[in-house]
Amino acid sequence: MQGQSNRNDPARNATSPDAARASAQEKLTLDEKPQPVEQPTGRPKMTPLEARKTYAIRSLITFGLWCWFAYDAWLNTDPEMQKHKAFNTVGAIILGVLLIYFLVMLTSAALAVRREQQSVPPAT
Repeated sequence: MQGQSNRNDPARNATSPDAARASAQEKLTLDEKPQPVEQPTGRPKMTPLEARKTYAIRSLITFGLWCWFAYDAWLNTDPEMQKHKAFNTVGAIILGVLLIYFLVMLTSAALAVRREQQSVPPAT
């Protein structure tokens, strides 16, 4: 029995972190329980005009990178660049899909801006 730890020893358990936590929870009543902390909701939602600008910039950058990758993958005849043909092909495909997504989002944002402008009567 001497090789076992004294789990039932009240003097030892009173100082353990679990015992201190349990006694602190017992002291709290239902009214005194801490309220959950509200998590921040993040950044505010973009307006349609901000979304149009954002997706326009992303589309232009993605189009430029897609052109670079596509040229190196399919049009470049430099023997040094032929070593990287697989990388450039995969990059061009991924950037092409991303470009299509950004163009769809840009079109959606542009339509939202147009609807917003039509719904607001001009101030005279």
